[in-house]
Amino acid sequence: MNRARLMLTSAICGITVVLASGSSASTAAGAEMGGFGVLTPRQRNRVEAAVDKGLKFLASQQQRDGSFRAPAAGQPGVTSLCVLAFLSRGHLPGQGPYGETLERAIAFCRSAQRPDGLFSQNKPESTHRYLLASHAATYNHAITGLMLTEVYGMLPNDQPQQAVAFQGRFPAAAGPADLRVTIERAIQFSMLCHPQPKRFPNERGSWRYLRRYGLNDADLSITSWQVMFLRSARNAGFDIPARDIELAVKYIKSCYDAKNTTFVYEIVEEEPEFNRPRAMAGAGILALSLAGQHHTEMAQKTGDWLLQRPFTQYDRPIRGENWHVYSAFYSSQAMFQLGGEYWENYFPTFVDTVTAHQSRDGAWRPAGGLDRRYGEAYTTAMTVLALTPPYQLLPIFQR
Repeated sequence: MNRARLMLTSAICGITVVLASGSSASTAAGAEMGGFGVLTPRQRNRVEAAVDKGLKFLASQQQRDGSFRAPAAGQPGVTSLCVLAFLSRGHLPGQGPYGETLERAIAFCRSAQRPDGLFSQNKPESTHRYLLASHAATYNHAITGLMLTEVYGMLPNDQPQQAVAFQGRFPAAAGPADLRVTIERAIQFSMLCHPQPKRFPNERGSWRYLRRYGLNDADLSITSWQVMFLRSARNAGFDIPARDIELAVKYIKSCYDAKNTTFVYEIVEEEPEFNRPRAMAGAGILALSLAGQHHTEMAQKTGDWLLQRPFTQYDRPIRGENWHVYSAFYSSQAMFQLGGEYWENYFPTFVDTVTAHQSRDGAWRPAGGLDRRYGEAYTTAMTVLALTPPYQLLPIFQR
């Protein structure tokens, strides 16, 4: 089943879908299937109002070049996350109130692809520089690749004359065939980085920063985004060798800390507390789910670990955690994949906490944590994506 038909199936099931006119339709059965059944009617209304208000804020942050406001080192990754946030609520390029907003953003992201296929607005430095392009480029690349493959799967590729996105009105706009070339170049870059020699045997199958940093040549954070990108690409019909995904999954499993029953950021002998943030717990669960391993023992034990660390505060990280908005995104997506009692016990508390901390203009502005360095569009987009798993409109995150 192609991606566009997957979205159509979601609409038929009755999950709330934003139409081109901005209206919505839902049924109790669809809400239950989509994951809203764990919420009270009041909580569900708060989610929908918060998401729509957040998207309105994001639209106000779009710049003349199509990007959403963020440091250049975080582009086009931040803009891609904003696009994914709109898609997760059912908004499509070229349609409805945000159709042009999305077209312009996607055109910007495509224009940020460098000659070697890497998505990075800034040229990466020759050595690793924390939070600059050499640090963020592999994130920018995988996140943008993921966004474009999700968009590609929604285009009517069998009838390109009806494709409403990329009609040539904006710089770097293109049709489905041109978008496919962009994605293929991005895949080639990811696969080129994948087999690079690692210092340690257990790091094989992973990804890391563009330049060497620290003792390790691998981490779960970047690897999970690359797996999402390649899994989405494979779903959209691109040729992704199964062996490469298998190697990545093997590395992800090696990041499981059986003693603490959660996943770690990187494999180290003397493990600091910040190596076990909620984000990596979620990343491990989500990556395994995308590989078809939905309810492994390690995933369930990590889900139990997350339930012991609920989101009862939003504006500041918990102890041992620096990127708590990032943790909110990964934890929510992971617990939705686990479903059942995990989702039932996690999501209502999460909703109450997150919606209570939304600013009047629709943004989410945490008072602490390193997430703030990438701007309010980033923190708002990630929070929207943490609230929208029940809609099931992004195929990559469908249960």
